[in-house]
Amino acid sequence: MVDAEKVPDAKTMVRYGQLLDGAILLLLPGAVNRSGSSELRAAIPPGRRCSRDEQATGPGPIAEVTLCRASSRQQTRDMSEPRPSILDALRLPTLLLGLALVAACGGGGGGSGGGSKVPPPPTPALAGTPATWDMYQVIVPPTVTATSAADHATLDAPSCRITFWPGVPAQQDLSAQALDLLKYYFNDPNRWSGLLGDDARSPLDGASHHTGITAQGFHFEDVSAGLLGLDGRWTGEEVRIQLTDVDGQAAAVVGYQPTELGCVTKPELVGKYEWLYVTYSLSFPGHPGDPKALADQLVGGWFGSDGSVGLGDVFAANGHHSDSATIETYTQTSPTQILDTYSTWLGNGTWAANGDLLTMWTDGRPSETHYFRIYTEVGGAHYTYLKRLELNGTVPDELSQVKN
Repeated sequence: MVDAEKVPDAKTMVRYGQLLDGAILLLLPGAVNRSGSSELRAAIPPGRRCSRDEQATGPGPIAEVTLCRASSRQQTRDMSEPRPSILDALRLPTLLLGLALVAACGGGGGGSGGGSKVPPPPTPALAGTPATWDMYQVIVPPTVTATSAADHATLDAPSCRITFWPGVPAQQDLSAQALDLLKYYFNDPNRWSGLLGDDARSPLDGASHHTGITAQGFHFEDVSAGLLGLDGRWTGEEVRIQLTDVDGQAAAVVGYQPTELGCVTKPELVGKYEWLYVTYSLSFPGHPGDPKALADQLVGGWFGSDGSVGLGDVFAANGHHSDSATIETYTQTSPTQILDTYSTWLGNGTWAANGDLLTMWTDGRPSETHYFRIYTEVGGAHYTYLKRLELNGTVPDELSQVKN
């Protein structure tokens, strides 16, 4: 056992790895015990097999290296003690997996990630019909009615309306321009008196203000707000704008929903995904941009949890991909004590991204291709999120992880 306090930083971890005949140490998810110590296991060099109490997980993230893992770990705690966070069990292992990849393979590179591999189309693909208007191209979902006018095009869905406006010159402060355009589009003095952001703040200061880049590498600002009535109170209506700087032209996609629940702001609660599908499929023909830019942002470690299940991924610049999954279960063993059990798996393979299509070839599993997006909260907790759109079930789902 190694006291975590004696391993103060990542460089120390690399030094420990060098001391063990070239092995690189990994702090496995779920290995934190009650005293704060952590169990370290090694990514072993060629020629040594896993011991009987370890389980080989196949080739590691480095060529000719095998990862050994403990199949599970248990700890007992008093019922009065707080339940450990599974994120704490994932954050450092994800970082150390990344260090292992960088230490052995070098940094830099970026780009498509998988070398000559090119992601195939996702299966199934987004449902709908491709359509173009002005500088925009999107997949129009079958649930909407599309209409075009001289100065805009609209998609009317059961719970929302999405409008495309002609491009205007992009300003240096794209977020301020996005807010100004929202105020302009919803300026009916007989209905509304202004906009309201999260926690009664400015829409630019809340967690619903995001910034990122599109599949073509264009910078966008995404701002959501509530509409205030003439009495100064929230009407329940929600609006949203994704403003993209496309080679100096600001392209505005604007959403409106008449109630708090709708496709624009809370699609998962109403089962309406038109805004999600439209923005994932959004492109600007005639503007090539940089389709590798989004892949460059993907390089690094990501982790996420729903409380009892934790997922960690490392995407290395040279195309290697490692993932880890930890599941926590607990049982009451006495009137005052609980037994926590953590089961951990490690995976290894390669990855490639083309625009917003991400494919992972994981050893021993079928390949997966998903739409993905990356954005940063401008307000709120300032997290950087990775979202992967899962389309294989009857209801689409976005797997969410944060940057390590």
